[in-house]
Order: sequence, then structure tokens, then C-alpha cells
Amino acid sequence: MARQHAPGSGASAGSGGFAVSGDVTMKATNGSVVAGVVNGGVRVDPPKPGPVQD
Repeated sequence: MARQHAPGSGASAGSGGFAVSGDVTMKATNGSVVAGVVNGGVRVDPPKPGPVQD
């Protein structure tokens, strides 16, 4: 694990940044939000109601 975080490993980011040396998979489902870095607000409006079902 120390080798992954060693200086010169190919990934670096400043304060509030997101750096990866390798694969990253992110997936948002069901109206959710996924982000590596959010610099500000995130708003997710509720889904609109579907048709009336009897």
C-alpha cells in the first residue's frame, strides 16, 4: 500500500482535488449523484409523480 501513495507515483492533486493512479468506477443510480469532487452545492430534485394507477 505504501508504494501506491509514494511520491512520483503519477497521481497528485491539490487541496480539494481528486487524483487517481489506476482505474476508478463511479455510478449513480436511482436519482443519486456521484462525483469525484464537488466544489459547490448539489441539488437532486425529487422525481415527478407517475401516472395515476387504479
